[in-house]
Amino acid sequence: MIRDLVSIEYILQQFETLLQINPGNNDIAEQVKISRLSVESQLRISLEGKSIYDMGGRDGVDMFLSNITECLKNLSLYTMICSYDQKYPQTIKDVNYLGSEPTNLLNCLKILQFSPLQYRRTEFLADLIQSASSIQTCQVRRLICIMAVLENIGHLDGVSIISGYLVLGGMNS
Repeated sequence: MIRDLVSIEYILQQFETLLQINPGNNDIAEQVKISRLSVESQLRISLEGKSIYDMGGRDGVDMFLSNITECLKNLSLYTMICSYDQKYPQTIKDVNYLGSEPTNLLNCLKILQFSPLQYRRTEFLADLIQSASSIQTCQVRRLICIMAVLENIGHLDGVSIISGYLVLGGMNS
């Protein structure tokens, strides 16, 4: 079965290695800053006022974007497998919807999936990061941290894909 070939743990580790995220860091907002600085240093770029896409064509940046794309392909495949067999290893329900009302959290996560609604994302993402920082390290928390780092470097497509996984898991649990 295809499910045996891909795991959420492996996908999380791929992202964390690439984005230089320490999953043990309790403060997601701090981790976002550290990760961004690490990525900028590694790629010898400054993302001040720019997205990672604006830096394409520079040494290492295109390979970095390609590696992010591979992680997102794996997560997309995994999402579809989970959707097919309705087996999500951990969902936002397992972390009590981060203390939010389930419908509100799912609606806010849906906002992160669609580019026409991007103007509404900043406030919600800050609240999501704060809520996730208060729970123990788990797959959902790690995904939110990855999503926050991707948002911070301007990779909104990645934010959308991770949000989609969280929404589907939350609706099917």
